[in-house]
Amino acid sequence: IELDMLPPLIASWLKDYELRPDWDLSTLSDVLATASTKSTYGTMHSRVVKSRTGKPLGAYLFHGDRGETVRVLQIIAAKGQESTVLDSPLYYANSIGAVAVRARSQPQLLEAMMIRRGLFFQRSSTVVHTGDPRVLEAFSKGNAFFNGLAGEGWNRLNGDEFV
Repeated sequence: IELDMLPPLIASWLKDYELRPDWDLSTLSDVLATASTKSTYGTMHSRVVKSRTGKPLGAYLFHGDRGETVRVLQIIAAKGQESTVLDSPLYYANSIGAVAVRARSQPQLLEAMMIRRGLFFQRSSTVVHTGDPRVLEAFSKGNAFFNGLAGEGWNRLNGDEFV
């Protein structure tokens, strides 16, 4: 899909999170455009997952090519659609000939991930330090949108070469 179709969809799904980035559509478009270039990670693939009736249920973005481990930048799903959305990048990665899928997770996706025979390794963690109890509560309840597009994974310092 075209990256310019994603910002309004992502913004609509972010409303389900108590703590989320305050992006306007222009800023989110810039983040997605920057994220599309990861020369050491391969081709950017982005897909919107839709219901049988055509309603958007979620989306994902990853980098990778045939014979490689793809690196997921972001999976985002409408509330209650996590399992359906999670199946799509796994199927698509297989269809392009990827050998594995590597991703960071968020609490909303963990239940759907646990039943899919994946291997889980801790490669990094997110640390939250705040004096605001509302921020801490959102993270504690698993109701904060972080990592991927809302973390450092989207910028070119991760997965690009500079000459």
